[in-house]
Amino acid sequence: MVERRRARVAVDAMGGDYAPDEIVRGAVLAAQKGDVEIILVGPTDVLEAELAKHDYSGLPIRCVEAPEVITEGEPPASAVRR
Repeated sequence: MVERRRARVAVDAMGGDYAPDEIVRGAVLAAQKGDVEIILVGPTDVLEAELAKHDYSGLPIRCVEAPEVITEGEPPASAVRR
């Protein structure tokens, strides 16, 4: 019997409108409905607080620390210089 492997998807949880709330919510829904492992990337304290609002126990979701966030209005050159 052939065992299917889960797709692994890394998500910038701090990017986009309504982040991280809607990003985390969508990640939980995807993990519930699909054969996918979700890796949320961002400040783990923020992500874990957001995940605590959802029933994600047993779901293939994990967080990877990325403490720096580039804000919407930040010039790209200054973000690269940091």
